[in-house]
Amino acid sequence: MEVLLVLFPAPPTAFIPTGAFGGLLLLVGASLLGEWLIEARHRFSSPEYLVLLFTFASIHIIGLEAGFAAGLAFSALAFACQYARVHDETGGVACRRSKKARSVRRRSFEERRALHDHRESIVALDVVGFVFFGAAAQLLAKLKHESRGAAWVVLNFEECVGLDATAARSCFAPFKQYLVQEKCTLLVAGLREHVAAQLQWDSYTTTDQALETAEDGLLARFKVVKGSFSELQSAEDGFDSILRPYVDGMRVDAKALTKYVEATSIKAGEHLFRQGDAADRVYFVRAGTVDLRLDQRRIARVARGAVLGELCFLLKRRQSLDATAHTHCALWCLARDRLAAMKRERPDLFNVLQTALLKSMALQVEESLGSGIWSASS
Repeated sequence: MEVLLVLFPAPPTAFIPTGAFGGLLLLVGASLLGEWLIEARHRFSSPEYLVLLFTFASIHIIGLEAGFAAGLAFSALAFACQYARVHDETGGVACRRSKKARSVRRRSFEERRALHDHRESIVALDVVGFVFFGAAAQLLAKLKHESRGAAWVVLNFEECVGLDATAARSCFAPFKQYLVQEKCTLLVAGLREHVAAQLQWDSYTTTDQALETAEDGLLARFKVVKGSFSELQSAEDGFDSILRPYVDGMRVDAKALTKYVEATSIKAGEHLFRQGDAADRVYFVRAGTVDLRLDQRRIARVARGAVLGELCFLLKRRQSLDATAHTHCALWCLARDRLAAMKRERPDLFNVLQTALLKSMALQVEESLGSGIWSASS
């Protein structure tokens, strides 16, 4: 074959019409233009797309090498302007453990204990600063290290002020694939509009919502979730079933307890009490969930087994929060006069109730601080 090519009087390409080569080059050029000038518009942010157009124009005006150099200089200038525009007190790019490791949802003692015992299964991380291509590799390594061994990872982007397309592809896309391989669920919260446009991920509005979803998944895995109104069974959902986990080892007279408490229910959207109302009752949630709000801002969601309104009840103050049923709820209600009667007639039951209330409030403090000081005594 090589001998034939050497002895052949003319190269084989001489017999191919010039128009065929021209058409092929034109087709390749049109494909590249369509991919990098039209389709790329949806993959890049506006500043990055402007850099692309500037580099393309520079190459055609001043030549290949000079055009690349001009594009590189312009991209550095665009990055500096964008970084200066969005950079704030966050102090650079960082990935750190979130101070908020639990949702504001108040749960039963069994659920609280399960969440505490398996707390390493849920990892909440804050992405801070402007994430650019230069920090992508280091940030990816940090994300993988912090999420090692977790079953749920909550990424909070509330303090992420910016993200370029290169970082999105070289950091967060590989991280998501890594979690899939590790059989770990990724939940994202707090994405700003321009960051969401780069990642194109579904996002929760707040970190608390993402943490609550992760906790629900963890509790479902260990089969400790219980308490929808439709599943309520009076035979096993007496007032004593709520108290017993809080007072392990203490005798609870289930029959005597029913004399002092009253069963009640409210529909979704109804108010249990409002800010400023008299705190003459304390509530124990049998089923459903109740939202506690301060100035229209939700600060807690109270679920089955949790106590409601105990602080103002014990301090004899007016209610400081609004309590509204998030779902159809069943509750046990203990009025102040019935508590006084219990103290006179059954001091043993009064001590049991007092222990349950104190332990419930201690758990709330522990959950607010994010510490594990109660595990040894529980």
